[in-house]
Amino acid sequence: SSVWCATGSVYIINGKKVRFSQNELMKKSPKEVKETIDSLSIKNSYEYFNKWKDKFVQANKERFHDIDTEAIEFIQKEKERYNLGECFVSFSGGKDSTVVSDLVIRGLSEPRVIHFYGDTTLEVPSTLAYIKRFKEDHSKTPMLIAKNKEKNFYDMCDVIGPPSRVMRWCCIVFKTGAITAKLNKAFKHKTKVLTFYGIRRSESTSRGKYDRISDSPKITKQRVASPIINWFDFDIWLYILSRNIDFNDAYKLGY
Repeated sequence: SSVWCATGSVYIINGKKVRFSQNELMKKSPKEVKETIDSLSIKNSYEYFNKWKDKFVQANKERFHDIDTEAIEFIQKEKERYNLGECFVSFSGGKDSTVVSDLVIRGLSEPRVIHFYGDTTLEVPSTLAYIKRFKEDHSKTPMLIAKNKEKNFYDMCDVIGPPSRVMRWCCIVFKTGAITAKLNKAFKHKTKVLTFYGIRRSESTSRGKYDRISDSPKITKQRVASPIINWFDFDIWLYILSRNIDFNDAYKLGY
């Protein structure tokens, strides 16, 4: 069968919506789930996926052309006031930043645009594996890695308590802080740098209020440009499948 994960509880199986409850699955131990996945994975085939993928791409080629052209024109316009050494792509290893990376490299006709990857020290193995593949496939693209090597997440949880909506210390310590330090070092002679970011309004209510171009509220050096801010999940996968781009294997497991 061709199986796509639409949401956490809705799957598209051979083109039809099927609801699936995860209640029973969540009662099982991670070890048991992992063993089941490993035992069944050898039976998986991309035959039917490719069949539906080709139809999906063909049916939506006009949509792909429209969003692709508009995003590239936006990137080229925002880049006019900056030189290459004042631009970078914020790269997480997720599907959105993967698309932005491809758009920017194509839009600027330049593989040497800097990519910033913030290693939070809690990255899943498939993300680290994808980052490695990306670096191998984009040998001319500089990848700067920001990582807090002095702090341990679990040790800090013992002292402060786990992160929450009220106290989101993990982002400051392991993401924003590490990236800011790396940015200041990499662009120490620059007053402002242009960041191409993969944020989208459809991701949440709060992000629905974001501007497409703005100054970063967290990192003062950054002018943030969001080429795909109006895209839906549909558009992200349309782009990835139309362009046949490699992506993080976590999505193939339904994440």
